[in-house]
Amino acid sequence: MKKLISIVAVLILSFSSVSYAKTARENLSIGEKYYHKKDYKSALKYFKKSAKQGDADAQFNIGYMYSQGKGVTRDKTQAIKWYTKAAEQGKANASYNLALEYQYGCKNIKRDYSQMIKWYAKSVLDGNLSALSEFDDLERVTRTEEDKKELQNAFIANIKYLIKLAKKGHKDIQFRLAMIYADSERIKEDYSKAVKWLTKTTKDENFSMAFDYKPQYQLGMMYYKGQGVKKDYSQAVKLLTKPAERGNANAQYYLAMMYQEGQGVEQSDSNAIIWLKKAAKNGDGTAQELLKKQGVKY
Repeated sequence: MKKLISIVAVLILSFSSVSYAKTARENLSIGEKYYHKKDYKSALKYFKKSAKQGDADAQFNIGYMYSQGKGVTRDKTQAIKWYTKAAEQGKANASYNLALEYQYGCKNIKRDYSQMIKWYAKSVLDGNLSALSEFDDLERVTRTEEDKKELQNAFIANIKYLIKLAKKGHKDIQFRLAMIYADSERIKEDYSKAVKWLTKTTKDENFSMAFDYKPQYQLGMMYYKGQGVKKDYSQAVKLLTKPAERGNANAQYYLAMMYQEGQGVEQSDSNAIIWLKKAAKNGDGTAQELLKKQGVKY
C-alpha cells in the first residue's frame, strides 16, 4: 500500500512539473517584457531558456543583445553564433544581421564577402526583400581593385544562391548572374546561360531603364558577336538602339558600324556618321579616330 502511494505521488509530481513547465513562446514573452523594462539580464535569462527550446526569435534576440552589448559584454562571436542558429531556422532578419557582421567585420570577426552574400541571399529567400537593395550597393563600398576581385569571387562562390534568387524573378540578380556567365575568370563561360538571363531582364522596361539599358546593351552585343546565340544583326540593332539613345558610347559605335555595313539595317552612311559623332562626343576613341580620318568634326 505504501509503495502504491509513493508511486502515485511520483506521478502527481511528474504531471505537476509538466503542467508548469513554460513553453518556448512563454519564455520568449517573459523575456520581451523584461527587455522593454530595460532589465536586460532578466530578459537574457528567459531568452536563453526559449532559445534552448529551439525558438528562432529568442535566438535572434540573444544575438542582437550580444551584438549591441545589452545586459552583456559586447561579443560579436556570440552574436554570430546565435544569429546563425536563428538564420538556419529561416529567420530572415537574423540572416540580414549576419550578412552585415561579415560585410564590415570587427576585431574578432574577419570581413568575409562570401559569407556576406550567402546570408544576404538567404535573407531574401526567407522573405526579407529589402535585403535585395544591398546587392546594388556592394560595389560602391569596395575601395580597391583587390576588394572588387574578392567580391566577384564571392558572388561566384555563392552562385547557387544567385540562381535561386534569379528563379524567383529578381531582375537585378538575373542581370548579375548573366554577367558572371558572360565574363568570369573563375568559372567556364556559358554564353547560352548569359543570354537566357539577359533575355529575362530585358523584358522588364522599368528595370532596364533604371540600369540605363545595360541589359539590352549586353544582350545586343551577344547577338552581334554570336555568343550563346546565332549571330543576328537585326536583333543587335534593335537591342542596341535604346542604350545608344541613352548615351552608351559603345552601343553608338556599333550601331554606326552596322549602318555603315548594312548589317541588320538598310545601309546608310549618313546614319553611320550620326552615330559615330555621338559615340565620339561620349568619349569613344575609335569613333574619334574614324571621324578624324574622314575629316569630320564632332
